[in-house]
Amino acid sequence: MKGEISCNIVQDLLPNYIEKLTSNESNQEIEHHMSACEDCKKTYEQMNSEIRSTVKVPVKELKFLKKVRITRKLAALFTIILALILSYMLYETEFKYTNDKNVLAAGITDFLPKYSIKPYMLEIKEIDNILIASFKDQTRTNVNGEAIFTKGFNRKYRIISTVITEDFKVQENTGNSIISDIVKENLNMIYMSMWVVIELGIILMIFFLTSC
Repeated sequence: MKGEISCNIVQDLLPNYIEKLTSNESNQEIEHHMSACEDCKKTYEQMNSEIRSTVKVPVKELKFLKKVRITRKLAALFTIILALILSYMLYETEFKYTNDKNVLAAGITDFLPKYSIKPYMLEIKEIDNILIASFKDQTRTNVNGEAIFTKGFNRKYRIISTVITEDFKVQENTGNSIISDIVKENLNMIYMSMWVVIELGIILMIFFLTSC
């Protein structure tokens, strides 16, 4: 550039000068002009400060967003762990009996509280994760029964049905017992299904939060 450049031209070039987009020759002319022009120098300082501050804002925002994402991921991880722990605790309340005779007898007593049965285990056999336990009542020798358990992945069992007989004849109220057992089994399945739905909802919520 030849000759003295005007303030208007210098101020038009200042944004490119600050961003280091001008040529060396232009830089020399701009710097020479600002060394003698106080107004253009102040304009440069103000413009340079504004541009630098606008550049720093996104960096701060990115750092903040990064912290938010990390916090969300930690919260999601904590929620998943908590959901798994609660699921396992719920599962343990359902599948809680071992194949020990005394434990199975206690399970039968818990399952049939209104019959006041004190089972004495006679025979236990397991076929395809289904355990069938035959028993007799210790206080009423003419009362016998059979209980069916299913095995869970924790290698424990849950009782799903019982049949009580008296002198090898089905008692009159055994039908009610079987119906009660079926209802209880269905309620247990509904209860566990509802928990699965809740867990799926939690996972979907976590996915939504972490993807934002």
